[in-house]
Amino acid sequence: MKQPLLLSILIFVIFLFSSCYRIILTSFGTLEKSVSVKKISNTKKEVVFIPMHHIGKSEFYEDVKKVIDSLRREGYTLYYEAVKVNKENDSLQSDTLRRKMRQVVGADPFAAVANGGYLDTVNHTIFNKKLRIIKKEHLVNQRSRIKLGIDTLRDTWADVYLSDLIPAYEKKYGNIVLTDCDFNTNLSDKYSCQGNKNSERKMYALAGYRNEMIVDKILKDANTKIAIVYGSKHYSGILAMLQQKDSTWKKY
Repeated sequence: MKQPLLLSILIFVIFLFSSCYRIILTSFGTLEKSVSVKKISNTKKEVVFIPMHHIGKSEFYEDVKKVIDSLRREGYTLYYEAVKVNKENDSLQSDTLRRKMRQVVGADPFAAVANGGYLDTVNHTIFNKKLRIIKKEHLVNQRSRIKLGIDTLRDTWADVYLSDLIPAYEKKYGNIVLTDCDFNTNLSDKYSCQGNKNSERKMYALAGYRNEMIVDKILKDANTKIAIVYGSKHYSGILAMLQQKDSTWKKY
């Protein structure tokens, strides 16, 4: 009796955790095969938001390209995201900025990009965690901007430099003091130092400050038709900020 019972419990635990990962990935839009664009307008200007995620299905990214190509033909100005480190060619300052950002958010996003993405498609792992659902759902890393149909020479970069973000963060919350652990942990290694535990501060660094910058760009843009290719979690913040500036902004 004991062996069948233990086996049943084991099967249940495996099923439970597999279901949890599916629920989590579904909530992030990772399993979608097509993109669901969101539209907002204040009658004078229209913004089409194309929600992105770092990991997904090939069909999703193919559909994103079709949407981008279509909107371009309709005369939309295209905004795209890509946090950059530093305006200046200063490697030491850039290293410090990345380490400060890592302490705030818990990881260095530039390291993941340098390694080809968050997903290891060979070993089917995310952050070194092997998941069967990766292979089962044929998940891939987000396509490069070129493959998504984004032209960096023609389209509008609508993001921030860490050399602007970090000073803004420190003005708001106080200086970020790097420790020996911060300096001794390689940027590509797992971060296990005593970092920021405040979710509000983390969200300001990841989204809040960037949303402020893109909203300012939208309001100042002379173009009346704008398409934004940006992380899905930015949508609600951008909409709320636009509505704070002008209550006539509505989603439809």
